[in-house]
Amino acid sequence: METEALDYVANVADAASVFSWDVLIFAGLTIAIIAYAYTFGKDYIVPGVFSLYIAAFIMTFIPWIDNAVALIESDEWLARVIVFAVVYVAIFFIMKTNGFFEPYVVPTGLEIATFAVAFCGFLFVIIGSFFPADMLEELSPWTNMLFYSELARSIWTLVPIGTLLLVRGDT
Repeated sequence: METEALDYVANVADAASVFSWDVLIFAGLTIAIIAYAYTFGKDYIVPGVFSLYIAAFIMTFIPWIDNAVALIESDEWLARVIVFAVVYVAIFFIMKTNGFFEPYVVPTGLEIATFAVAFCGFLFVIIGSFFPADMLEELSPWTNMLFYSELARSIWTLVPIGTLLLVRGDT
């Protein structure tokens, strides 16, 4: 009886080892963002996508960001993630409160999930761009193929805009 139970646990552990820790984290974050989009974020998913683009632009092209990163005493990649999060939240609140997107696009039904998945993919690409190369090599091959290859980065960068062009939502 004990050996059968141990064999069962070993089989479950072997089956679970197919998913590496990074895949589980990405899946969990994607599910959480989709749940947020369906509950509270229906009106905020489009401003959130635009805020993501603007924050990524600022992190890439505004030189004073390096000064803000230098203020955080941590690894550079972690400091960049923190500064990106602060910039994103600030821009998101500005975009959310100015009402620019309110009468135009409010996704419904499956459109919400489409925007949420596009948002997640682009967010993973942006955050991954801050990681050092050796950290990206430690991620699973599936994660590297889906988010961090050159083709994947290009596709995930364009997917939110393509989604916005294809999805009209309620106006």
